[in-house]
Amino acid sequence: FTGIFDGKGHSVDNFKVSVAAAAESGTAAGLFGVLKDATVKNVNIGSKAVYDGKSAALSFIGGIAGFALDSSIEGCTNNATMAITAATDNIRECLGGIVGQMYVSAEGKTCTVKSCNNAGKISSKNSVNTKNGGTGLSVGGIVGFSDSKTGFCSVQFCNNKAEISAEATRLAGIVASANAKTKIEDCVNEKKISCADVKASNSRVAGIVSAASTDVVLNRCINRGDIVFSVAGDSTHGYAAGIIGQTNNPVVIDACENYGSVLSDMYKASTVYMGIILGNANSKAATVSNCKVGGKIGPVTEDTDYKVVTITADNFAANITLATSKSGSCKFENNVFAN
Repeated sequence: FTGIFDGKGHSVDNFKVSVAAAAESGTAAGLFGVLKDATVKNVNIGSKAVYDGKSAALSFIGGIAGFALDSSIEGCTNNATMAITAATDNIRECLGGIVGQMYVSAEGKTCTVKSCNNAGKISSKNSVNTKNGGTGLSVGGIVGFSDSKTGFCSVQFCNNKAEISAEATRLAGIVASANAKTKIEDCVNEKKISCADVKASNSRVAGIVSAASTDVVLNRCINRGDIVFSVAGDSTHGYAAGIIGQTNNPVVIDACENYGSVLSDMYKASTVYMGIILGNANSKAATVSNCKVGGKIGPVTEDTDYKVVTITADNFAANITLATSKSGSCKFENNVFAN
């Protein structure tokens, strides 16, 4: 779709979007499959709508659009139930409450998701895909995957208002995979994000962004939901955090807030990749500044040696990240305790 669609606040309901296992590589599905230089605004997806993906090839599923290229989505809400199943290994599959993947293709172009909400429950099943990077499952409350050659993808004033329970290599309340040149501002996750991945070697789960790469900036984002990594694919990896699960390049996290619990039995591992704000910096130059640090952190399963810790004014700084790879050029500035 290459035009302008204004839903004027109306809802589209009682339909099914289905991507079969035999779908062609690059299949994009949603109310719109692919948006190109388009604008979609003020339309709601009703609660009787169902989205179901079982593709064994590269695929993109979103409540409003499967794939958004140099386009704008504004003022939209998804209330539909959404599910995706990994049908093969080493294949990118993206699911987002609003858009599966957003992409900026060239200088002067933009791609924006603004003032959108997800209120539909999202789930995934990873019975096959063992990959932990861009060729795994990316499941996000608003966006599955964002990427850009030049300029920035922008996600602004978006809220996730539904629980997400998934077996996904990358799982987050707002953007699962912020691959390159993405700004996420004034977004809120309000509900529990629960990840159980029994296949991938190092999955990531977070309230705002699961995995962040080149030139990713988070401003004024808030996580209020509990982040629970209930089952990990192995005993040594798995990233969990209130704001960002893992950074793979220098990123900026500024004026963000966490009030939810961050729980993972990785808390008991010899190398802990968890944090109230950041799960793992991967030895890159992450900057965490002006953030409000609250909530709780600890194991899913408590025992005599490992208990859930309530964040206080005395321990908040030590729990911004617990990852041993936080050393190097990471900066932690002007962060404060909040309850």
